[in-house]
Amino acid sequence: MAARGEAEFLDLRRVVVAEPQTGDAMRILALEIYDDGSAIRWALPSGPGPMPASPEAARLNPLGFIPLPLRDDVGTHYYYAGMLGGTTHGAAGGGISFYTPAIPDEASWLEVLVGEEFVRFELELTE
Repeated sequence: MAARGEAEFLDLRRVVVAEPQTGDAMRILALEIYDDGSAIRWALPSGPGPMPASPEAARLNPLGFIPLPLRDDVGTHYYYAGMLGGTTHGAAGGGISFYTPAIPDEASWLEVLVGEEFVRFELELTE
């Protein structure tokens, strides 16, 4: 893996599409698997979302997002590495959140926590 910020997330190995989700919450669209990390693509349905708790909270985190926790079946500790995208309050939008390290080859699934629900990605290739 290159030094942080130097050629990270350039070698895309594969994309796993999420099962469709419904409701007003953030929707997870896909998992991108890179040689040196992973990325979660997400979308927000249109309509008003929750307002930040305070003006200070709105300034520091205008979208009200926290990193989406990840877990797998081999106990890897994933670290949030940044985000691209977003939206303004009340509008549909989306983005991508990046994580390191790379998903181990021996992992058979990865889950993303959204609110109080997990979205699971099956990682084993079927042929």
